[in-house]
This record gives sequence, C-alpha cells and structure tokens, in this order.
Amino acid sequence: MIRLEHVVKEEQKMLPVPVKKEITPAEVAVINRPMIFGKLGQIEVPDGAKEQLDSVANILSSYPDVNILIIGHTCDIGSQAANMKVGEARAKAAAAYLVSKGVAASRIETKSEGEAHPLVPNTSEENRRKNRRVTIVLQ
Repeated sequence: MIRLEHVVKEEQKMLPVPVKKEITPAEVAVINRPMIFGKLGQIEVPDGAKEQLDSVANILSSYPDVNILIIGHTCDIGSQAANMKVGEARAKAAAAYLVSKGVAASRIETKSEGEAHPLVPNTSEENRRKNRRVTIVLQ
C-alpha cells in the first residue's frame, strides 16, 4: 500500500527548481558603456543616450533583483560646485528616463562626480565633450 505522504514527497521532488539567471558579460558591457551628453551644461538625455537607456531598461527587466548606480560627469569648464549640480542633473535625467521605461525607482541610485573623474584628459573640446557623460554601475 502506498502512503499519501510518500506520493506528496515524490511530487515535490519533481517540481522545477527556479534557476537564478546571471547577467551576461555582454549585458554588463551595454549597461556600463558611457552615455555622452556632449553639450556644455546639457542635462536633457540626448537621443543617442535614449537608445542605450532603452537597451538598459530591457536588460534590467530580465533581472528584477539588479540595482544600479547612475553617475553624472562633466568636463572641467565651470566651477566645481556648478559641475557637481550638472552631473547630478544628468544622472537624475537618466534615472527618470529609465523609470519612464518601467524600471522601478527603488532600483536606481544617482550621484554626481562632476569633473573629478574624466574619461579622457580635458585637453581639447572633443575630449571635454566625451567627459560630459553619464555612466551606470551595477550594484
């Protein structure tokens, strides 16, 4: 005679075990790629950055436990205080865009590094343009 508790235990063994999906290196590369804001003082998300942020939002939708830090950067033109404000505004603009695409605000932290960590030396206008950016880091 088969006892009911043996049947239940056997059925529990056959239940699928959820597999935690790992974020791939290619997805990390998309998330970590700097988004150039380009224009001096620009805080609105540029069209080219919107395409990348769309990709980031799509990736994050597959990983609901992943949180991000968005960091705003500037070139060296302007005061340190003003650059900190511009960097923060850029980070918040990128965060707002991601929220508009369905990423929970609770998963996003923002900060500014102003001019403190240039991507390239601020020795030309082209380099300064590259330093006016937002970066995203997985947390």
